[in-house]
Amino acid sequence: RLNKAIKIEPKNVESYILLVDTYQKVGDIDKAGKTLNMAKKINNMSGENLDKIKEKEAELNAFVNISEPSGEYSKPITIYLTNKNNYEIHYTVENDSNDILMPDTKYITPISIKREGTYLLKTYTTDDAGKKYDEVSVKYKIKNKKSEDNKSTIKVGTKEDIERINSNPDGSYELTNDIDLGDWEPIGTEERPFKGRLLGNGHTIKFRINKNTSDSYNAGLFGVINGGTVSDLIIYTDIDLQVGGNDTLMANSAGICGKLLNGTIEKCLVKGEILTLGTGNAYARSGGITASAENESVISNCVVEADVKASSNDYNTMAAGISPWLDSSAIDRCIVRGQIYGSNDIGYTYVGGIAASGDNGKVDSSIVETTDIDGYGNSLLLDTISNFAMCKGNIALQQGTKNGYVTYNELRNMDTYIKMGWDFINDWKMDSNSEITLIY
Repeated sequence: RLNKAIKIEPKNVESYILLVDTYQKVGDIDKAGKTLNMAKKINNMSGENLDKIKEKEAELNAFVNISEPSGEYSKPITIYLTNKNNYEIHYTVENDSNDILMPDTKYITPISIKREGTYLLKTYTTDDAGKKYDEVSVKYKIKNKKSEDNKSTIKVGTKEDIERINSNPDGSYELTNDIDLGDWEPIGTEERPFKGRLLGNGHTIKFRINKNTSDSYNAGLFGVINGGTVSDLIIYTDIDLQVGGNDTLMANSAGICGKLLNGTIEKCLVKGEILTLGTGNAYARSGGITASAENESVISNCVVEADVKASSNDYNTMAAGISPWLDSSAIDRCIVRGQIYGSNDIGYTYVGGIAASGDNGKVDSSIVETTDIDGYGNSLLLDTISNFAMCKGNIALQQGTKNGYVTYNELRNMDTYIKMGWDFINDWKMDSNSEITLIY
């Protein structure tokens, strides 16, 4: 209607100002500015109207321009915030239940909204003197369309369905129920690894492995993943693996997979107990997510609340909350809360909160909350490989960290995680006990 009013009476400055206000309220500062430029072209404008336009222009320059307008979207969106005066931009994000997903946060990187739902984005700016300018708010409704890939996804809801993955390890699978597998033989071997995708949808898989063998063995829901992806899954497990013999052997145990090669594991939670024992000439490695991440694998946004233990007689022992061995791979934004223990009579013992040892591995923005990390051995190395924040109580056991440590209270403060780049819109939330948990 305002556009029509301007066409009917193109010299009515008030109509232009009202239209500018309309664009301004939805964060479309670009259109608001273009409308003001149109108003400036009015001939024989009074001094009073010219002052109104200049005042409105100065006001606009202080507001946040939001790249995506309010509305309904059929796919994830990325929102860019800009300001003509280069003022500092702040924002908050709420859902339709008025839960604050992102508290007052300084804008640094684009904002992504991937999950279905209704979101309210509020923004404001502050100038160099600290003056705050009125907020601009927009509302988004995300309703993702199902992609063509989903048509070929196989639904799995029983133990038999999970077992059939072995016959098609390249397939794409999606959990529809919680499943108790009972006694379990892992999916995927060195010769025939899992290369597909398993989407857990926040469902739980329970299993137990009690294995005593004279061959190398990879214990977990999956034995070996090579190029595959596992996401949005909760694991409850009880693993007791013993490997021994005269040949050089490897015993790998973990909640998701024994060995991860060029694979991806994201948004997984592992609970339970993982125990690996190597006798004779066997190495022993225990991890919460995997026992070995290699060949540019990525583990992100995972939580381990399991007790992880490894022991061997002669050969090296490794135990860590996420992946004891990290070779040319990355761990990002993970939390470890369980007990970690390693022991060895003769060889080296490597024990770490996130990872224990490796070559060219990267650990970033991750948290070790447990204070129960310990080991025993002739040559004991209690360490971590890269940056992460820790509870203060870990200092004696977690030497050599680059980011230092944080206090218990800081771990209950969302700001600690936001500064580390954690995503509280799509991946994480803080529960009523101020504990960080995954969103499924």
